Amino acid sequence: TLDNCGLNGNSAQRYGGGATEVMMNNCTLSSNTAGDGGGVYIATLNNCILTANRAQTNGGGFFWGLLNNCVLVSNVAQNSGGGVWLGTMNNCTLTGNSATTLGGGICSPSGTLTVGDCTLDSNSADHGGGAGGNLARAVGGCERQLETIGNSRETVFDRDAGHLLS
Repeated sequence: TLDNCGLNGNSAQRYGGGATEVMMNNCTLSSNTAGDGGGVYIATLNNCILTANRAQTNGGGFFWGLLNNCVLVSNVAQNSGGGVWLGTMNNCTLTGNSATTLGGGICSPSGTLTVGDCTLDSNSADHGGGAGGNLARAVGGCERQLETIGNSRETVFDRDAGHLLS
C-alpha cells in the first residue's frame, strides 16, 4: 500500500508506467508512460489524481481495477480508454482525456466496467468521447449513472449495438 505519494515521469515498456498491482491512497500520478496503463495497471486507488499519463495501447490513466473518489485529467491512450480501461469507478471525475479509437473517458470492450456517480467532461475519441465499448452489457443504463458534459463525438457509444446510449 502506498499512501500520500507522488509518482511522476516514470515509464514501463509493457504495464503500469507509474505503478502496477498496488493499493494507493491520496496519491498523485503524472506524466507516466507504458504500453498499457500509462499511469497505473491493475490496482485499487482511493482519492488519487492521475494527470497527463500516456499508454501506447489502452488505459492512458488507469488499466483495470477499482477507482474511488479519483480525478483523471488529460490522460491519453493511443488505442482506447484514454482515462480508464475496464474496472469499477465510484464518484470519479474524468476531464480532457483522449483516445484515438474508442472511449476517450472510459472504455469497456468486454463488459467488465461498473460506474457509479461519475462525471465525464470534455473527453474525446473517434467513438464514444465520454465512454465507448460494449456498454449496454457493461454499464446497463449508464446514461442515468454518468453525467456527461461536452464530450466529443458520441457521448456514449455501444460498439456491439452500433448506436448511442445517450
